[in-house]
Amino acid sequence: MAAKLLTPEAMAGKVEHIYAHDAESFIWVLTWICLRYEGGNLLSKNRSLEGWLKSDATRCRE
Repeated sequence: MAAKLLTPEAMAGKVEHIYAHDAESFIWVLTWICLRYEGGNLLSKNRSLEGWLKSDATRCRE
């Protein structure tokens, strides 16, 4: 998700969703995939961004 959509204000519905948020989300997903896979295989050790799987929205935004 876009960082702005992970704020408490956005979670309360006070931030308007715009197309730029979708573009930012795409960049984060692409980053995620590039850092966790190599040669089409999920890395078994030292996977970057592992903490994102166990964090809440606020921690991910940080």
